[in-house]
Amino acid sequence: MKAEIKCPACLAWVSSSDGHCTHCGSVLDRNVRLKQDRISRGVSVGPPERKKTRIDLWLERTEHSENTLVVVLRAIVGVAWAIYMAVLGFIVWLVTLLAG
Repeated sequence: MKAEIKCPACLAWVSSSDGHCTHCGSVLDRNVRLKQDRISRGVSVGPPERKKTRIDLWLERTEHSENTLVVVLRAIVGVAWAIYMAVLGFIVWLVTLLAG
């Protein structure tokens, strides 16, 4: 026995496996309908853009800087980030090794 659902447009009962209403042709899947509606209204369908943090803005502003202090500071931050990620990677490796 196939499950039936009510079409949101014409309110007729149709088989849920069809994907579209056999009477009016409307899309039965709510998520697909919402996505099509957003596209027709020109609203972004993807994930929302995250707000840039102060460090992101600073990194963009100083990317092509010729100031020696800024270049050295960016290098120090880069090395510190690499060390931080290496230590975290080692801790994850150690935990998985000890877990067996």
